[in-house]
Amino acid sequence: MVFSRDDFPFFVHNPSLVYLDSAASTQKPQAVINAVSHYLAHDYSNIHRGDYDAAFRSEQLYQHTKKLCAQWLGKHERDIVFGPSGTTLAQWIIDALVAMPGIRRVCVGIWDHHATIVPLYLAQQHYHFVLDYCPLDEWGDPDYDRLVRNPCDLFVCSHASNVTGMVVDTYRLRQSLDQKTLLVLDMSQTFAHRDCADASYDACFATSHKAYALTWCWIGRLDPSLRDRCIPRHGGGGIVEDVRTDGFVRKSWTAWREPGTPNLESIVSLGASLEYCLAWWWIAAMREYEHSLDTVMMTMQQQFVDKRWPMIHALPSGTNHCPVYSFSCAWLTQKTGLGLRAVTQRLWDAGVCVRGWGHCAYPLMHFLWLPEGTVRVSCGIYTTPDDIQCFWERMDAFCTCYCL
Repeated sequence: MVFSRDDFPFFVHNPSLVYLDSAASTQKPQAVINAVSHYLAHDYSNIHRGDYDAAFRSEQLYQHTKKLCAQWLGKHERDIVFGPSGTTLAQWIIDALVAMPGIRRVCVGIWDHHATIVPLYLAQQHYHFVLDYCPLDEWGDPDYDRLVRNPCDLFVCSHASNVTGMVVDTYRLRQSLDQKTLLVLDMSQTFAHRDCADASYDACFATSHKAYALTWCWIGRLDPSLRDRCIPRHGGGGIVEDVRTDGFVRKSWTAWREPGTPNLESIVSLGASLEYCLAWWWIAAMREYEHSLDTVMMTMQQQFVDKRWPMIHALPSGTNHCPVYSFSCAWLTQKTGLGLRAVTQRLWDAGVCVRGWGHCAYPLMHFLWLPEGTVRVSCGIYTTPDDIQCFWERMDAFCTCYCL
């Protein structure tokens, strides 16, 4: 195994636990925990305008994390903005873009997370645009041909599905969209799994807690060509030049700077995570390791599903995917009379942590006729082949107990 499981205190304290819920939140390496602890004990202070050593050190850590994010995204650090939550940051970006002249038709991926979809419905209450969905084809990939037939002004989608693990081919997506169509990507599921530097988009956002850092830090990026064309509705703090009794003056060059104080300890944790995980060797090593886990998953699936329990249906995960897998247990729950949560709770009783339900992707669940949701298995750099084998053995024991 390339990555040491012992680097994660969670597994040191829970050695027998099988954690397969990294798509919801990843565990944190000791390097991240140490960095946050040291920051809070030695360097914690507000940023931007403090004229003392602790403030300078805090500012340096903040800027260092921006630089690392920019390197990973292949962009300039002045284009990076940190936000308090994914839904908030998505709302900032979407509100600003849909308010631009000429945005009449917006399309969103049917595979998207609610953090992307709900802000569009909220924005639709203030701006007049048609909202449509891009479906999936039979292989689990986006229906690119439909995008060619039905052009839109703004396309918003998750770079990868948090349900099936399908990763969107951004090059093919760009080829399918009109040249003038703006593209916004939610990179939350791919930020720690894929090199995003080659992805072509106009704006993006990602989360830190799925990249081995703390919660409450979301990374956003807006193309420089859009900064003067769209004005965000949020304001305050460092994005204003002056405030008077008759209004305020915005700093145009920092229109996308964070209003107020960001979550500094989470930003420090993200910097430590990037230094720990996303080194120059990360891509090759991560993809090789993910491929080995994928091979184990497919082998175990054939052994337990295709041959023994065909009522457990694996959702198609597309041509390219990250290590997220979903299984429909509709027939199983119907036969046993148990709900989906009962399945995941039985797995937890056996020491296996997975997630059941709709995964905040209800439009996809309705599209796939799975109102109860799925059992989702998602891996991290600490996942081992034994973890995957343990999951299937526990599923096999459950089916044997309730179906025979």
